[in-house]
Amino acid sequence: RSGTVISKMTHEDTWNFITHPDGRVRLAIPEMIEEIEALHEEQVDPEYPYVLQAGERRSFNANQIMRRADWRKKDPDGALKVNPADAQAIGLDDGGRAEVRSRNGSTIEVSVAVTDEMREGMVSLPHGYGMIDATEGFEGLKTIGPNINLLSSSDYCDAVAKTPFHKHIPVSVVPALVPAK
Repeated sequence: RSGTVISKMTHEDTWNFITHPDGRVRLAIPEMIEEIEALHEEQVDPEYPYVLQAGERRSFNANQIMRRADWRKKDPDGALKVNPADAQAIGLDDGGRAEVRSRNGSTIEVSVAVTDEMREGMVSLPHGYGMIDATEGFEGLKTIGPNINLLSSSDYCDAVAKTPFHKHIPVSVVPALVPAK
């Protein structure tokens, strides 16, 4: 009653949109094929020797839904997962703190979880953290967990869609500077 008819056709009519003589659908996207053919093995940058898999799904992710900090029963800080060999080489301890820096110049401080879940050279942070918690009023504002969006860059992105490479961000990881007591 309040809508507008834009098109009217039957299911059989949809087959008329396939205009190739053999009646097949062409799934190859030329721009994507060019990208795949141009792939090469990326060299490790000694300044950013680790690959951050940003946006890992974990038990208590909530995308960017506003949640109270106490909602997360596990991993409340969204810890950086690091392979034991890498943690030893960097000088990180399980439960300690680290600084993660990306090529775009941003640095975030994170808690550390040393785990064999990660392969050497890879580190991981969850998505949905980094939100500002104001549950204690404006005087108590604090950021809960790492804001991984600060580490990605629109300059390091998919050539066709221009989506930043969230799952492959070259980073450096160092122990966090602990203030003197």
